Amino acid sequence: MTARITRRQTTFWELADSSGEFRFHFAHKQEQHFVSPECDQFGVVTDHPVLIDYSQPWSSIYVASPATDPTQILERIASQVAVVVGPWRRSNDYLNRQADPSSLLQKGAGLLLRAPNAIVALVHPILGAAGVKFTVLPHLPSRWPMQSFVAGRNFVVAREFHVQRGSNNSFEADGYAAAQFKR
Repeated sequence: MTARITRRQTTFWELADSSGEFRFHFAHKQEQHFVSPECDQFGVVTDHPVLIDYSQPWSSIYVASPATDPTQILERIASQVAVVVGPWRRSNDYLNRQADPSSLLQKGAGLLLRAPNAIVALVHPILGAAGVKFTVLPHLPSRWPMQSFVAGRNFVVAREFHVQRGSNNSFEADGYAAAQFKR
C-alpha cells in the first residue's frame, strides 16, 4: 500500500493512502526529516533506529594520535553507522562538522565524533585496529522517552503524537492517541 504525505506543518503532517486520510499531530517536537512524499508504510513507533539518538546517552571521541589511512577509517565508520541507523542517518550526522574529520585523523588531534553510545562502541575497534589512540568522554544523557512518526525515510521525533482520521480536509474532532499506530 503506497501512501503520500500531502501536507507538512509545524505541528502536524497529513498523509493519504487507499484507506483514507490521516493527520498526525505532534507535541514537543525534537527533530524532523523530510525526503520524499511517497512511502510504503507509516506509523508512530517507540522502537526504531531514528530513536537511538534519544534513547541512549551520547559520548564524544577525541583522537590523540595520527592515522595512516583516514579515508579507510571514515569509510568503515560510515559502514557501521549505516548498519545501526541507515537509511535515516549518516555518519556525517555524528562526525565533527566544524573541522574536517579526515584532517583530524591525519593530524591525530581533536574531536572526531559525538554519537549515541551504541555507535561510539562500534567506532572503538575501528580506531583501535588502525592504531589510533583516542579518548571517550560523556557528552549527553538519554533524552527518553520519545516517539517517532516514520513514513518511509521521512520522520518526526516528538514526545507525543495524536492521530485524526478524515477526508477532504475535514478531520474528526477527537482523534486518538498514536502510541504504536502503524499502517
